[in-house]
Amino acid sequence: LFCKLELFEPSDLSSILLALGTVEGSHHRTRLLFQKVADHMVESDEFDSFEPREISDVLEAYATADVVHPRLFARLHAHVNAHVDSTSLGENARRNLVWAHEKAEQV
Repeated sequence: LFCKLELFEPSDLSSILLALGTVEGSHHRTRLLFQKVADHMVESDEFDSFEPREISDVLEAYATADVVHPRLFARLHAHVNAHVDSTSLGENARRNLVWAHEKAEQV
């Protein structure tokens, strides 16, 4: 799976992460998957292919799983600030962005 992440559409990745984020407990493999997906997203730098809702879902998944990836959070925050009309985001999406930004600042 890790070497084939580029085959997944943004909606696939966000849905998979949302599902994994609800798994009880912080299993090492689950946390590793979150880290690998974040590394892939940062390295691929294809944030333009993500819809605002998918970005929100990714951040919600990381928040739910309590996994922090400062580089991903910083990149998503910068992308949203530069390319997304914040008024088009729902309250939950804005909350997820604030959470991620605060987590990234703490590390």
